[in-house]
Amino acid sequence: TVLFGIALGYLLLMFGVAWASDSGLIPERLLRHPFAYVLSLGVYAGAWAFYGAVDLAFNSGYGFLSYYAGTASLLLFAPLIVVPLMRISGAYQLNSLADLLSFRYRSSLAGVLVTVCMIIAVMPLLALQIRAVATTAAILSSIDLAPELVPPSQHVMALAFCALIMLFTLIFGARHVGAHERHNGLVAVIAFETIIKLLILSMLGLVAVFGVFDGPSGLQQWLDAHPAQLQRLSTPFDENETRTLLMMFFASALSLPHMYHMLFAENPRPNVVSQASWGFPLLMLLLSLPILPILWAGIELKSPLPPQYYALGIGIGLRSPLITALTFVGGVAAASGTIIVTTLALSSM
Repeated sequence: TVLFGIALGYLLLMFGVAWASDSGLIPERLLRHPFAYVLSLGVYAGAWAFYGAVDLAFNSGYGFLSYYAGTASLLLFAPLIVVPLMRISGAYQLNSLADLLSFRYRSSLAGVLVTVCMIIAVMPLLALQIRAVATTAAILSSIDLAPELVPPSQHVMALAFCALIMLFTLIFGARHVGAHERHNGLVAVIAFETIIKLLILSMLGLVAVFGVFDGPSGLQQWLDAHPAQLQRLSTPFDENETRTLLMMFFASALSLPHMYHMLFAENPRPNVVSQASWGFPLLMLLLSLPILPILWAGIELKSPLPPQYYALGIGIGLRSPLITALTFVGGVAAASGTIIVTTLALSSM
């Protein structure tokens, strides 16, 4: 009940931000600022970036950076890829990949096929967001149980979370029925959600360094005493696998419906891409910095949770309800933003 109340409170806060933006309480110049646009692109960092990146670092060492590097490289090459597509999309109101390919091949069937394939393709992505929230809620409701014994209450939480997201998306989406209209409220909500994720991840990184290891020197001493951890990170990735992951994350940053929507449909003006070409890679860098400290803190605390939930295990291991609750809020923020924008983008398609 408490966790459901936290999730509900956060979604109500998001709706308040959207309402304040659409009502003019937040100045238009702030919503159209390049900084807001860069933050809105943080919708790419969903629950996988909040939880799954730690698991990838645990299993693949420095290979986890391919998620951030592959995504950020799209904006680094913005003049070659993003800007031309942005000009075409703005001139012909092509606000989705289905619109773009229908225009390119002069065929509505192409748009239909892209939409159907996209719906099928994003189902695992949406399921991942829901599962992350439901599983963390179930873990927090059953801290004394082993992770494999988490009760079926996670299914109830999953259904409740889906109902809340559905209600928010219906109310918010119904206010913006125009497919070719920029939604200031949506940009404000996703920018706010990105700030929440960044602050909570940074807090977890600082808690890991100063709360678990007593500062950078303590962390260095721990690494010196556990050389296997550094060796695991330094284990070279298979060359072909590295290229595949980089290309996959590069392509997903352009082709996933929620990223395409924020890149092109919600772009205030083409000249903001010059700021996004360095601002978005910087954002991804900041999101990646806490991952290794969180991983090492989870190992040091001997967290019984799987590596993808070591972020949650820090608060549990330190017996801090506040840190644990904030981590749960960060996971809800990461998951809800991805689900909402993906749903709205697919409905437009």
